[in-house]
Amino acid sequence: DADFWLLENLWKAMRETPPPVPLVIAPRDYKAHAEVGFVQVPWDFTVSGLCDVLEEHLDDVRAGLLSRRQAGAEAQSARPPPTEPPPVPRRLPRSPFPSASSDDAGYEGDDVDSGSDWDSDEEPP
Repeated sequence: DADFWLLENLWKAMRETPPPVPLVIAPRDYKAHAEVGFVQVPWDFTVSGLCDVLEEHLDDVRAGLLSRRQAGAEAQSARPPPTEPPPVPRRLPRSPFPSASSDDAGYEGDDVDSGSDWDSDEEPP
């Protein structure tokens, strides 16, 4: 029961104060990655091992996470704004081939005969 209480409090310490510090489950090793802002624990971690690494490095990891986010925000603001995509044409371009019907001379659309006797809006027979 004491381990669950301690684990809950460790989790709160990592998550309640912004920014929340990510916990990465790895194959082995307890390690604080302060430069990028996360804590690594082995898949079979112990509460006491997690407690030790957080007690020593939580503030440094959080500071590294903050500085990384700020650097990312500054880099994002230094970029020029994205250009708008080219407008989508409202009509399809005219085909270089002559139209089969003079009614369709100004529009290239559903001029393909599907060989069916039913309208596409109706259910098939």
